[in-house]
Amino acid sequence: MPITFGGLATGLDTDRIILDLVRFNQRRIDELKSREQVATSKQKIFQSVESRLLTLQTQSAKLARAQGSPFDRRTIASSDESLVKAAASSSASAGVQTIRVLSLARPHQIASQGFDAPTSQITQGTFQIQVGTGVSTSLTIDSTNNTLQGLSQAINSAGVGVTATIISDGSDSRTQPYRLLLSSNNSGASNAITITNNLAADGGGAIKPNLNATHVGAAVLGTSSTGTSSVTSNSGAAAYTGTTNDAFTFTVVNGGVVGTNSGLQISFSDAGGSRTGTITLAQTDNDVFKAVADGVQVKFGTGTLVAGEKFTIDVFVPTVQSATNAQVQLGSGAGAVVVQGTTNQLSGLIPGVTLDLQSANASKDVQLTVTNDVSAVRQDILDFVADYNDFIDYIAAQTKFDPTTGKAAPLAGNRAVADLRSLVQRSITSVSPTLPQTINRLGVLGLTSDIQAKLVVNEPKLDDVLNGRVTGIALADVKRLFALDGQSTSSAIKFAAGSRLTKDSATPYQVDITQASRRATITATNNLATSTVIEGASNTLVVRIDETTSSSITLTSGTYSQLDLARHVETQINAAMAAAGRRVTLSVANSKLVLTSERHGSASETTIVSGSALSKLGFSGTETDRGLNVAGAFIVGGVTEAATGVGQVLTGQATNANTADLAVVATLTSSQVVAGAEANLTVTRGVASRLDLVLQQLLDPVTGRLKTVNDRLARNIDEAHSETQDEIRALDERKAALLRQFAALESTVNRLKSQGQTLTNTLGSLLSTRQ
Repeated sequence: MPITFGGLATGLDTDRIILDLVRFNQRRIDELKSREQVATSKQKIFQSVESRLLTLQTQSAKLARAQGSPFDRRTIASSDESLVKAAASSSASAGVQTIRVLSLARPHQIASQGFDAPTSQITQGTFQIQVGTGVSTSLTIDSTNNTLQGLSQAINSAGVGVTATIISDGSDSRTQPYRLLLSSNNSGASNAITITNNLAADGGGAIKPNLNATHVGAAVLGTSSTGTSSVTSNSGAAAYTGTTNDAFTFTVVNGGVVGTNSGLQISFSDAGGSRTGTITLAQTDNDVFKAVADGVQVKFGTGTLVAGEKFTIDVFVPTVQSATNAQVQLGSGAGAVVVQGTTNQLSGLIPGVTLDLQSANASKDVQLTVTNDVSAVRQDILDFVADYNDFIDYIAAQTKFDPTTGKAAPLAGNRAVADLRSLVQRSITSVSPTLPQTINRLGVLGLTSDIQAKLVVNEPKLDDVLNGRVTGIALADVKRLFALDGQSTSSAIKFAAGSRLTKDSATPYQVDITQASRRATITATNNLATSTVIEGASNTLVVRIDETTSSSITLTSGTYSQLDLARHVETQINAAMAAAGRRVTLSVANSKLVLTSERHGSASETTIVSGSALSKLGFSGTETDRGLNVAGAFIVGGVTEAATGVGQVLTGQATNANTADLAVVATLTSSQVVAGAEANLTVTRGVASRLDLVLQQLLDPVTGRLKTVNDRLARNIDEAHSETQDEIRALDERKAALLRQFAALESTVNRLKSQGQTLTNTLGSLLSTRQ
C-alpha cells in the first residue's frame, strides 16, 4: 500500500493535491482504455459478421455446385416396399418404371445328417471344401479334431468363405438332433459350396458326416418300450428319395412274436401325415426289410412287439437352401429384360437406381417412381434466404442511429461494413447477364427485396417454379440461376465443373477436340470354336486390367457356346478384380473374343498374362493394349487456351485467362473428331456462384477484406493497450515523485518548526533571567 501524507506538518491535503496534479494523466489513461474497449467491441462485431458470412458461404456454395448439386438430387418411391426398396442417385432420370422381383439371392446352405451330440465322434481322413470356382481347401481330420465340433472349428478356421454351425432341432437327444450346418458367406449361384468328402466310412462308433446326399437315420425306440424285437432302418447315405427333412413315426397295432406269429401290424406316418401306411409281418418276415416310403425301409429281429409301442426314423436332405441369384424383370412384354445378381442389391438395371430386394413375387408388378427432390431444393433455397437475411439484420442492428435518443450503434457510419453489405447485396440482387431473361434474376422464383434489403419469399410462386408449373422454366434452369453451369451445343461434350478462376462467357467458348479418349481393347489372336469345352486342364487365366494384375482366375468346367463363354469369362474376371475396382466387358466379333476395359484414358489397360485356358479362349498370351486420354483446347475470342486431358475429362490449365479449371466431359469417338471446334460452350454464373466468389474474396484468410479489418482493429487494440500501459507507468512515476517531494516538504517544515520552538524556548529563558 502506498504511503500517504495528510499534511501533518504543513496542514496541506497532499492526497488531494497529488490527484489534482495528475488529473490530466488519468484522463489520458481513461481515454486510451475507452479506445481499446471500442476497438475490441468492433472486433467482436466484425467476428460476428464473419461468422454470418461463413454460414451464408456454406449455403451458397451448396447451391453453386456444378456437381453434387441439390438440384441434381432425386427421390424414388416404391409401390410395394415389402418387395423392393430403392435409392436414386443424381444420374437417375425422372419417370416411372415397372419391375417384378422374380427371385431373391440366397446363400447356399447344406447340413449333415443328425448326430447325438456336438461331441459325437466322426471318422478321420481329409475333407475338401470349395466355394464356387474358388480354391479348394483340404482339411485334415485326425485324432485331435475328429468330432462334429472339431470339424466345425476346422472349417471356420480355414477362412474359405463358409461358416460352420452346429444346430439342434430341439428333439429328444436319442433322435440325433444335432446337425452340422454349412453356410456360404456370400449369396448367389456362383457361390455354391462343393464338398469332397474323403473321410473314412462308418466304423468303431465313428460316423462319417454326410453333406452331399440324403440320409436315413437309425430307428429309435420309445423310452417306455418293453418289446424284445430289434428294430433296424436302412440307415446310411443316399437311400432316402424324398426332398425334405422328415420324421416317420411307427406304432405297433397288432403285437406278437416276430418270426413266430403272423399278422403283426405296424402303422406309420410322416410328420405331416401325407405319407402313411401299414406294414404287415408274416411268420417268416423276421430280419426282412419292409418298404415304408421314399426309399425308407425297416426290419424287425426275432422277439416281441408290444401293441401301442412306438419308434421313429428321421430322414435328412443335405440342401437347406439352394444358392440362387436375384432376378428382376423390367417390363412385362415380349421384350421384357431380366437381370440377375449375386446379391439382393442390384444396380444397372435402371440407370442411377439401386434396388434393395426384400422378397419375391413373380406375378406382382412394382412401380418405381423417380422424381426431382423438390422438397430438398426448396428447403435449401429457404435456408439461403434465411442466412442472407440474418446477415442483413445483424448489419442493420450494428449500424443504426436512433434520432430520438441520439444514440448510434457501434458501427454506425463505418465505411468498411457498409461496403461489405453493398457487395453481398449486389451479388444477390443483380441480374445475371449471361443467362436468358426468363431465368436471370431471383424475382422469377418469387424472391424479391424489401425496403430493408432483405429477401422476401413468395412461397406459392416458388413452389410453382420448382414443380414445373411455370412454362419455360425447368428445374435445370433454376440450377443455372444459382450455380456455375455450362451449356454445350454438342451432346458428346458436356460441362462438368469449374472453379472461382473460371470466367463466365460473354460469348460462347469453343471446344476443340484433337483426340478422342479411348478404352484399352484387345482382340484374341485366334478364333473360338463353335463349342468350347472348359475342363480342369484348361481352366485358368491371369489378366492385367488397368495396371492391376489378377490372381489366377478359374473358369467353371463345362461346354460353352461362343457367347456363353464370353459372358462367363467376363463374370469371372470382374469377380476377381472387384476388390481393385476394375471391370471389363467381353464380346465376340468374327468368332474372336474382344476384351475391353471399362475405364477410359491412358490408365486403361488390358493385357493377357498367362493361363491354361488361353488356347481355348483364342488368346496367344501376347495381346495387350492401352487407352488414350482426350486431348484438345478451348478457344476464346480466337485465342487458344491450353487444356489437359485425363480419361474423357478435358480441363483448362490454371493459368488460363478465361477457362482456368473449366472441365468438360468429351464422349465423342475418333470418327467424330473434326478440324476446328466440335462444340460451343456457354458458361454462366448464377446468383449463388457469384456470391460465393465475393465471399471467398471477403473471407480469404490471407488477403480477405475481413482479415484486413480484423488486423487493423487488432493493431488499434494493441496500440491503445500499449499506450495505456505507458501512461500508467508515467502516472505511477509522477505520483511517486510528488510523494517524495511532499515528504521532503513535510520534513523541512517539521525541522523548521522544531528549530522555531527551540528558539522560542531559548528566548523565553533569556527574558525570564533578565527579569
